[in-house]
Amino acid sequence: MRLDRCDQEVVEVVLSRRNLLTLVAKLDGHPPHSAATIRGPEDKGRPTLLVRAEEDGLHYRGRSPGKMHPLTEARLAKPRTADDERDSSDLQPWDQM
Repeated sequence: MRLDRCDQEVVEVVLSRRNLLTLVAKLDGHPPHSAATIRGPEDKGRPTLLVRAEEDGLHYRGRSPGKMHPLTEARLAKPRTADDERDSSDLQPWDQM
């Protein structure tokens, strides 16, 4: 994880697939009672970066989620299968949308 840009108008955070999967695993309770947070590298002169995930019901309480690309939304709506648990090195380009 890295903080690429941080100014008064934009903060750009770059997460690896590993970072994203770590957040999902923590959100799913692995390890149990996790804060579902990852902490970025500490750079002198730059803010410390904390990224926290939360369940949709909590995150979108009182509002609707924003629009999503239709292919991405369809992928998220698909029931999870054993194929979804495969190692990320086996992912095909169409899996990385």
